[in-house]
Order: sequence, then C-alpha cells, then structure tokens
Amino acid sequence: MEEIIARLEAEMEESTTEYVATIGKIAISHIKTCQSDAFRVTPDKTLQGCFEFMMERARKNQNSGCGVTSDADVFDYFGFAGAIQKPQADADIKPANINIADLFD
Repeated sequence: MEEIIARLEAEMEESTTEYVATIGKIAISHIKTCQSDAFRVTPDKTLQGCFEFMMERARKNQNSGCGVTSDADVFDYFGFAGAIQKPQADADIKPANINIADLFD
C-alpha cells in the first residue's frame, strides 16, 4: 500500500494540473480508509489517466454545454468499492476572515 501511495504522491508532485492533485487526494484518502482496494491501483491506472477519463465522461454527460464529474468517477476509474468519503482538508488551511465590503474598495 505504501508503494502505491508513494507512486500517486510522486505523480501529484510532478503534475502541473491542479486537478490531478485533487484526484490524488481522493484516491489516497480512499486507499488509507479501505486498504483492500489498494491493489486496484495498478501501474496502468494513473492520476493523469483518471483526469482524462473524467474529462471524457464530463463531455459525454454535458447538458447545455456544461459537463460535471464527481468523486464517483474517480471510484469508477480505479474500480474502488465501498462508500465515497471526502478527503479531509489540509491541516494548515485556515478560514479567511474578510469583510465583503473590503472587496469593493
């Protein structure tokens, strides 16, 4: 499992696409929660491949020119079983304290 997570993390670091990092967080979170699904992340299943899969699925499912995908599509690509769980937010992210009026000065 650690090797698979390391491979996904390396791909996340190498990618210039922010969506690949988001997909990686979803996949890693699921693998940590449901370790029995780790074997499903075979070498031919990459985060970039998942991103392309999701773009194609969004194109096929678009309505009025708008296509949307979800965590379920990540699960479909990797063949994960079990319930979809949202990854926890990074610990160093703090809520912003702003006044809406400050944005219009």
